[in-house]
Amino acid sequence: MVNVTQIGIFKLSPKFPVHGRCKITVDNNIIIIDALGPWNLEFFEILHTNLHQTVQDNFKNKNYGIVVLLRGETLTTHEGLKYHLYKVRQGNAKAIAINMIHSAYALTTQMQFEAVYNKAGLKNKFFSDTSSAKRWINNVLLSQ
Repeated sequence: MVNVTQIGIFKLSPKFPVHGRCKITVDNNIIIIDALGPWNLEFFEILHTNLHQTVQDNFKNKNYGIVVLLRGETLTTHEGLKYHLYKVRQGNAKAIAINMIHSAYALTTQMQFEAVYNKAGLKNKFFSDTSSAKRWINNVLLSQ
C-alpha cells in the first residue's frame, strides 16, 4: 500500500529518504538558510516546517527577509520545486537573496529558483557573497 499525504491542494508522494541538509539561523530581521544539495521533495517538506517554526518564533507581525547560501550539487526534483512554489506562495517574507558562490550548478539552479520566486511574486536577487545579499535584503526591508 502506498502512503500518500495531502496538504491543502498539494498531494505529496510516497516518502523517500531526505536528500540534502540545511541549517536555519536568524540575524536580526533576516532568516539565513545554509543549504547543501541535491534536494528532493522530502527535504523541502522539512525545510518549510522548520522555516514556518522559525517565523512563528521570531517574526510575528514583523517584516523579514531571507538569505540563502547554496552549497554543493544544488539541483532538485520537479516535485520538490512544485512543493517549494506552493509553500513560498503561502509565506510572508518580503524578499529572498540567494548566494550562489558555492553552487556546483549555479546557472541551472538560478534559473529554476528565479522562476519559482517570480511565479510566487517574491522579490528575489542572486549574489556571489553573503554580505551583499544581506545589504540588499536590509535595503528592501527599509523601503517597506
